[in-house]
Amino acid sequence: MITREATPGQVVEHAFEHGADIARTGQRRALGWALGVNTALLVVEVAGGIVFGSLALLADAAHLVSDVAGLGIALGALALTACPVSARHSFGFARAEVMAAQVSALLLLAAGAWIRVQA
Repeated sequence: MITREATPGQVVEHAFEHGADIARTGQRRALGWALGVNTALLVVEVAGGIVFGSLALLADAAHLVSDVAGLGIALGALALTACPVSARHSFGFARAEVMAAQVSALLLLAAGAWIRVQA
């Protein structure tokens, strides 16, 4: 790693690459397909739950809402990780995937709480 001392306000360049330029198109395609299929299932389950008055279908639809949101969050995080390293974000957005996983887990806990309240 090449470093040099900087004066205040000066950007220090270094030779270390964080790997943010990897496209990861296979992961985007897989997440896109999963998001599409889960969204279609969500629409069918909500319609079925309303038409038949089934709490079980609505509960599973609530779980699918968290899945769809989680997949959307994951796609957003994947887009953020592709952003290049800058002076303001010297590590890039590599931790966006970890934050997305935490938000997804919280959504799943919220869906479980809703199911428990409704039952």
